[in-house]
Amino acid sequence: MAFVDRDHDGTAVTTQVIIPFRPDSIERADALVYVCRFWSEADATVVIARDDPKGPWCKAKAVHAAMSEAEIVIVADADCWVDPTALMRCREGLNQWHDWALPHHRVIRLGAEYTRRLVDSDEPPVLDDATLEEHPYTALRAAGGVVMFKREVWNLVPMDPRFLGWGFEDVAWWYAMHTLIGPAWRGKADLFHLWHPRDVPMDRDERSKSADPASRELLERYKAALRKPVAMQAIVDEAKIALSSWR
Repeated sequence: MAFVDRDHDGTAVTTQVIIPFRPDSIERADALVYVCRFWSEADATVVIARDDPKGPWCKAKAVHAAMSEAEIVIVADADCWVDPTALMRCREGLNQWHDWALPHHRVIRLGAEYTRRLVDSDEPPVLDDATLEEHPYTALRAAGGVVMFKREVWNLVPMDPRFLGWGFEDVAWWYAMHTLIGPAWRGKADLFHLWHPRDVPMDRDERSKSADPASRELLERYKAALRKPVAMQAIVDEAKIALSSWR
């Protein structure tokens, strides 16, 4: 499922929007409904991508299973959105110098009460500091939230399916693409994140400490290989083998 876009010279290109999702709470399901409404208003048709429900959550497997031959791919989290105009700028950012793009600069995590009011209302309520889950922050070294890229990027540098559970895969993917594909085009929009219960700590330092040791060790390998193409390619080749053996 894809919608038709226009390239810089006016030629038609197909764009696929993939939303990786595994239901684990009513709040996550509600967030998905709201986010799908956003994509519908942006004239996009989405694919809800699911992994193997028998094992731990694996975002890479969900995305890989949903991948089509569309020329432009957007991987969008099921609890996030950006302003539609930011998507247009992001699309324009894909050019001969940038093969992937991120529309946002800051992450705005909405609180539980505000999220409920937002999901239940037609008009968004007033947003202020009291309605946020935490102070806005930048996430410049993470390929998560909303990521747009040329289809061949996934063939060259896929997300690593060895990251199981929630977290780390987006950061590792950023390290890999930054090293092997080049810097992303980066927009200045805010990424809005709907509240839902968490299986991992909110504090990022605590989350890192409590993560699966194998995932934490794998992330350190990616981090050590940043800007070292030979070392990074070896890790990515392992990820490709893991993906090919799964599908």
